[in-house]
Amino acid sequence: NSEDLVSIYGSNPQGPAVGELEEVFYEEEFDPIKYILANISEGAGDATYFDKQSTLRLAQLDKIAERLSHHVMGHHEEMVKGMQLVMELEQDLKVANVICMNGRRHISSSKNEVSRDLVVNVKSKKKQALLDVLPVLTELRHAQDMQMELETFVEKENYFQAFQLLPEYLQILENYSGLSAVQEMGRGIEAWLARTIRKLDNHLLGVCQTFSEESYLTV
Repeated sequence: NSEDLVSIYGSNPQGPAVGELEEVFYEEEFDPIKYILANISEGAGDATYFDKQSTLRLAQLDKIAERLSHHVMGHHEEMVKGMQLVMELEQDLKVANVICMNGRRHISSSKNEVSRDLVVNVKSKKKQALLDVLPVLTELRHAQDMQMELETFVEKENYFQAFQLLPEYLQILENYSGLSAVQEMGRGIEAWLARTIRKLDNHLLGVCQTFSEESYLTV
């Protein structure tokens, strides 16, 4: 425990008392060599003086190192716990990194899957829209065929079949009256009907003018 470590590593050696290091040594911009040279006593130029100064500074250094070691060992348990917490945090960060990498892969995979589903959905909607339009196109094609039949009947003066087919044709136009193409076909059938009535009227007038009474005696 901390007390045992302090007793092992923090015991002071027996010896003469050493003075504290001057406070200026702890300043950030302090120059120790310049300070020592500036504080050399007058007449102290022999080797003995410098040996004493060197021994004093080394002793002060040892004292500071001992104090630091004592302080560190006094909080050894907290330091160990802190290191354990740091190691646990490092492990948690590694696990979190793995989770994030897996999450990114899953997100990328899901994004690609969603993109494919969206493409399929869009194509499916387009296909359904085309399938919905197909019956309408079929009816319009049938209406065009009926329009050609109406023209053919009138050219052959077969007015009975023309007017028999006309209601079915008009019903188709009414069912899809909202379409611009159907509206255009409606205007065309109106013009066709006007021409057909005039031709039919002229035909009936011609029949009446050539009426032969003998031909209808049986009737």
